Amino acid sequence: MTEYFLTNHQDYFAAGFVVNNGTAFVDTAAGLDVVVAVKTDSPTNAKTALYQQVLLHPAAASERTTLTEQEQAQLTRKLDENFSLISTDNLESC
Repeated sequence: MTEYFLTNHQDYFAAGFVVNNGTAFVDTAAGLDVVVAVKTDSPTNAKTALYQQVLLHPAAASERTTLTEQEQAQLTRKLDENFSLISTDNLESC
């Protein structure tokens, strides 16, 4: 099985969500120990599972632990626009 992650253009990984001052954001992290990840054989299944993890995993600093339907739709758009699916396939250890 391949392990998948979501990463943005700054090479930060999606780690969940945070609500700050009433606005929802995708929470990111640099370390793999706290990011959303999934092991699967299908990139399509990986993307679906990772999106769900982001939308259900509040950061410790979040004002709320759940998102409204509107916020979920907004963050899904942000994930589509700003994050790419990456995997451990074809990676060699250093």
